[in-house]
Amino acid sequence: MNVVLAGAHGFGRWHLRNIRRLGLRLAGVCDLVPLEDADGDLDGVPQSSDLDWLLRRTGAEVTIIATPIHTHADLARTALARGSHVLLEKPPVRTVEEFESLSDAVAESGLTCQVAFQSLGSHALGAVARLVADGAVGQVRGISVTGTWSREPGYYERARVGGAA
Repeated sequence: MNVVLAGAHGFGRWHLRNIRRLGLRLAGVCDLVPLEDADGDLDGVPQSSDLDWLLRRTGAEVTIIATPIHTHADLARTALARGSHVLLEKPPVRTVEEFESLSDAVAESGLTCQVAFQSLGSHALGAVARLVADGAVGQVRGISVTGTWSREPGYYERARVGGAA
């Protein structure tokens, strides 16, 4: 499977390692700052700040977007328009309006857009379901979960606002 990674620095490096670990083919890297190829892993992999160009050139089936939040909606729509499924880092977009617009674009494309929430990729929920099904926790009378964490404004402002990736 051919994958284009948009946003290869910061958290994008984790995705780069995962692409390799899963045996996927890195078809292109979209970033404002090209990756250095110290290990020879990028030999022949095109790099560009233009996601549309990369997708036209590579025909990648999947686009991973790990760029600053303000770029998510436009980059995801570009990937969908080029026929590429999307794995989108969280938070997916800045506003409810952007979320609704992106949801419409996903529905119209017939493609998949997965938001990379840790709980969706975790084995914990399946393990808990098996424990409950096996009776390991006794009779379930109710399930309740509360999760809270706060993000300082710097979390959302940590990447520069200008640019596409």
